[in-house]
Amino acid sequence: MASSIFQTLVQRQIETFVQTFADDSSKLFRNQDNKLFHPGEYGMYKEACLRNLLSTILSRKEAVSDGFIITSRDNHSTQCDILIHNASTMPLIDAGVAKFFPVEDVYAIGEVKSNLGKSDAVKALRKLSENKKLIDDRINKIDNTNLLHHDTIITFLVCNKFEFDIRTLNFEEVYQDIKRKYWHNFILSLEDGIFYYKIVSEKLPSKLQTRFREAGMATQYDFQYPEFILRSKEGPLQYNAERSSYLPEQDKKYDHIFKFLAGLKDAVDSAPRYSFDGITYLGQNAK
Repeated sequence: MASSIFQTLVQRQIETFVQTFADDSSKLFRNQDNKLFHPGEYGMYKEACLRNLLSTILSRKEAVSDGFIITSRDNHSTQCDILIHNASTMPLIDAGVAKFFPVEDVYAIGEVKSNLGKSDAVKALRKLSENKKLIDDRINKIDNTNLLHHDTIITFLVCNKFEFDIRTLNFEEVYQDIKRKYWHNFILSLEDGIFYYKIVSEKLPSKLQTRFREAGMATQYDFQYPEFILRSKEGPLQYNAERSSYLPEQDKKYDHIFKFLAGLKDAVDSAPRYSFDGITYLGQNAK
């Protein structure tokens, strides 16, 4: 079942997002010679457009910002265009500009780009993976799940379009020295479609196939994670998800954006929550 009113409202937000992200941002920040001026403001404008769209589908428990991630082990991220975080988090702010969020309160990280060539796409994906590695510094997990792939920070790349066929990009080569758990969750191109993963049950290890049959799962379905990991008494059962995509259709030109929003919300809602402990960050734990 679905609400036609909510669908219409979200579609209006998507239409505004597409127009401002792809059309208005270019027109507002290019001169008569079609040369880009104020590139910093141009980038911030696109990021603000996406943050506004994401805010329409997230719950009140989450907020969208930009900034940096810090950990109790004195590690930190590079600058993040999009951070989906605990709405009750009070970020540390330096000089009224730079915002810092504890890794325990961050649920998703996004990179926002315009038109991307292959080398820049690889650079953006690897940047996301390096920032995602901060999940290993999180402490004080609150809840638990048998679906271990949920225990991550969701990462995504959003751009206007690719200047190459993204389907030819070999992720094993992109992430050749990076563990699969740090790979991206979503890639969204407004012109090219959404790129994520899929589970094909007949290709699962036999124990996982049995679990899927018992649970009445479909033989194939879209998946938001690069790997499927199920806790079991014998140890984690793992399967590397296959890449999948959904390309825009003429009469359904926003369906790929709907799929991105739905998949992102589901992944954020499924992420285990951690508890930020300021005492640990201050290094004042009892010895």
